[in-house]
Amino acid sequence: MSDEAVHAATIQRAAAILAELGHEIERLGAELCADPAFVERHLTALQSIDLIAQQQHAIAALLQADCAASGVERIGLQDLQQRLRS
Repeated sequence: MSDEAVHAATIQRAAAILAELGHEIERLGAELCADPAFVERHLTALQSIDLIAQQQHAIAALLQADCAASGVERIGLQDLQQRLRS
């Protein structure tokens, strides 16, 4: 296997791991949201958890995209788009 093929396979595995972690973070957030009192006390932190999961999913999709430029364009989070373009 060529170095390029090894690199591409590693990037795909890293993207899959990022996506899995995003799902784990979403499950954690959902579990924490099951307690209304907790939500009331920690709403900002829970929103941050959700944003982290969204960013992980977006980066995972970008890493799996055939074209990086179009992958960045498909990201729905403008702040993340800007960071990736800069």
